[in-house]
Amino acid sequence: MEIFEDDSEPSFERWLVGRMEGLAPGIRSEAERWTRALREGGPQPPATEGHGLAPPKRVRPALLKWSNRYQHLGEVTRDDVLAHMKSVDGHHRHDLFVALRSLFTRAKRNGLIFRNPTSRIKVGQYEYAVLQPLLPEQVERSVAVATTPAARLILALPAVHAAQVAQIATLMLDDVDLGNRRLAIAGRVRPLDDLTPKLLTDWLDHRRHRWPSTANLHLLNNNQTANTTSRASNHWISAPMRGQDATLERLRVDRSSKKPWPTGPTRSTSPRCSGSMRRQQCATRTPHWRCCTRPLNSSFDETCSTGTLPEGNHGRVTSTEAAAIVLQDHAALWSVGEISASDVVNAACDALVAGLDTPGLRILAACTRAEADYDVHDLLPPALDELGLTFHPVASEAGQEAAARALARRMLAGELKPWELTFRIHQRYGHELPLTERLAELDDEYAILEYGDRTVDQVDAEVTAEARRLAAHPCVPTEPHGHPN
Repeated sequence: MEIFEDDSEPSFERWLVGRMEGLAPGIRSEAERWTRALREGGPQPPATEGHGLAPPKRVRPALLKWSNRYQHLGEVTRDDVLAHMKSVDGHHRHDLFVALRSLFTRAKRNGLIFRNPTSRIKVGQYEYAVLQPLLPEQVERSVAVATTPAARLILALPAVHAAQVAQIATLMLDDVDLGNRRLAIAGRVRPLDDLTPKLLTDWLDHRRHRWPSTANLHLLNNNQTANTTSRASNHWISAPMRGQDATLERLRVDRSSKKPWPTGPTRSTSPRCSGSMRRQQCATRTPHWRCCTRPLNSSFDETCSTGTLPEGNHGRVTSTEAAAIVLQDHAALWSVGEISASDVVNAACDALVAGLDTPGLRILAACTRAEADYDVHDLLPPALDELGLTFHPVASEAGQEAAARALARRMLAGELKPWELTFRIHQRYGHELPLTERLAELDDEYAILEYGDRTVDQVDAEVTAEARRLAAHPCVPTEPHGHPN
């Protein structure tokens, strides 16, 4: 009926005026067109960091600095870009560079500049900080702010069970078994301690009285999700601890660095059956029960002569050669933190089932989940050595290359998408590892697809071809050096 006509100024226009204030006219005009193009969107891969309204915020300090000396983007030189990038570090430098490259790439494509000053500049690797254990007073402050049944339960799940925020949000009512004192987190059943059942009972009582007729089967609900069937957002889950030193993620990491809760029966660890004596007994006994019950996959009966794994299969194996490759890959991925120690133990079980058999491999396969985080570090190198495999030091270039080849095989097996492979390689190694430099460059290609002539499928195809090149690794030996007892 056109009774009401909204003539108010859009909030984006007011925001844009503030972002462009203080810039030289020649720089402002192109920066404004670039920002509008980012807002309108376009065909992009699922995970790009250089789009949206964040890039204009990142480049504003640089544009203000250059506006004091220049009137146009074409006057900015490579030295100017490098000098400004030295003022930031870590992921801020990476995000700034991606935004600047997007801005200058669009300007060159539109004919506004003759040379892109950001071309052939390498950002380098992230500098990760060393996480320190949480202090008791930091944990106590987080406990003090958890005043509701939901907040107390959310706090306990990462602090006691090392649950991630997304895993907490996806918990269902069926995952809770108070009668048998069990809780399933991300598909893994964990025994409950004395505190968690009480917190679960308090929350379920509150949930039943607050939303008695809700049809949402997720464990955690709020006012928005109680009337739907969707899960609570990660933002809502982490909100109670926001601003605290002991955030949910810090609590999870702090819990993971300590001895995990046992998830099943474990062997005796008394003084009479511990250390080297227990390992000697494991070398002569029947392998761990998981090795005997693990199903096989017949698609691994034939392994290609290059030593690469068939696409679509990267788990259970039957051939000794493929089992050795999987074990070698798991060792490389574990050494760089991509997988857990229990995954290495599972690969050792697969190797036993496939026909590989040495004393060290039996001891490694006999580890329980509770022991894996502590024993794999000592048991894995000798087990690999007996099989003629190599355990590369964590900081060595050979170890980095082995992990990169393992990630490439996982992508070919369908466990990673092409953009996930390039993102992980770029995030972990930057442009510093010669073997994966092209993958790092392709990750940059994903970030500027909107302003280029290439499509996502074309970049995906090149990533797949590069992954095949990395996966074409010589066969590992299949004859063990040692002999089983």
